[in-house]
Amino acid sequence: MQSIGYADDINIVGRTKRAISDVYGELNERAKEVGLIINVDKTKAMVQNTRLGKGGTVKIEVVRRFKYLGTVINDSNDETEEIRARILTANKAYSSLQTIFQSKQIHRNNTIRLYKTLIKPILYYGSVTWTLTQIAQQMQNTSERKILQRIYGPTQEGGR
Repeated sequence: MQSIGYADDINIVGRTKRAISDVYGELNERAKEVGLIINVDKTKAMVQNTRLGKGGTVKIEVVRRFKYLGTVINDSNDETEEIRARILTANKAYSSLQTIFQSKQIHRNNTIRLYKTLIKPILYYGSVTWTLTQIAQQMQNTSERKILQRIYGPTQEGGR
C-alpha cells in the first residue's frame, strides 16, 4: 500500500481493490475526526491491468484517465497523450513569446537562455517519471528541434 498526498490531492495505490478500500475507509474516518469531508463526487478510481469487482459502500466513479498534479494518468500507462499535451503547451508558450525569440535586438545567447528557462521545462515537465518508448522520445525530440529551428531560423548547409 502507498498513499501519496499533495495539497488537497491524495492518491492511494494498492494491489487489490480491498486494500485500497480499507485505506480509503481509514482515511475517511481520520478526516472526519478533524472535521474534514472527502468529496465523493470528485473522487475517482482507476484500475490498471486488473478488473474492478463489485462491493463497498461508497460509489466512486471509475475512470480510464484522470489529471493528477497537472499530468494525465491513464490505465494503460501510455505517456503519448501526456507528451502530446506537453508539446502543445510548449508550442503555445513559444507562440506567445515569438516576437521576443525572433527579435534581432536580443543576443542569441540570451534567446537560448530564455528557451531553456521558459519553454524547455514546459516540454519536459514530469518526463523523469515517464517510461519513454522510442516513438514517444522521437515526438519530444522532434518538437524540441522544430522550436529551436524557429528560434535559429533556416540553417545553411555546405558552409556557404
